[in-house]
Amino acid sequence: MFKKMMAIASAFLFSISAAQAADYKVEFSVSGFGPVAPGMTPAPFNSAFGTAIFSAASPDATWEVLKSFNLTIGNTSYTLADAELGAYPYGNSIGGIPDTWEYLQPGANDFFVIFAPGGQGATLNYSSAARPGFWTAASQSVTFTELAVSSVPELETSAMLLAGLALTGAMARRRRLA
Repeated sequence: MFKKMMAIASAFLFSISAAQAADYKVEFSVSGFGPVAPGMTPAPFNSAFGTAIFSAASPDATWEVLKSFNLTIGNTSYTLADAELGAYPYGNSIGGIPDTWEYLQPGANDFFVIFAPGGQGATLNYSSAARPGFWTAASQSVTFTELAVSSVPELETSAMLLAGLALTGAMARRRRLA
């Protein structure tokens, strides 16, 4: 009976760990920024590039955690401290100034980048403190890469395994005493 319960517990834990999120890296570059409305001044910078590392069930799924982020627009650079992850109706988004990821902050160095599902591309929108206006550009290059999965189990998995072993041991002891 003990071996049967251990086999069931092992199969259950294996199925849970198989469904966990993996880490992915996306690399992107854009150029040819254009104004979002007629009459706006030309963009102060014409190219941008960046990388992000995130956790998700797949690159097309909703991104769960943003682990690393770097973006350079012209001569302005942004890091993870400057960004937040947002769910966008048409994909996943990383935005600049907190709580405004869907809208650009006028007169500030702000951005948001939307990654379309299926690796179909990205769109970067930004505003600049150097020049009033908002500019947008679609990606010329987007690459998704799955990063190596760590063989070290997560803390939650280890805790569930120990709890299951303790429960199984307690049940076996109770049956022996009866």
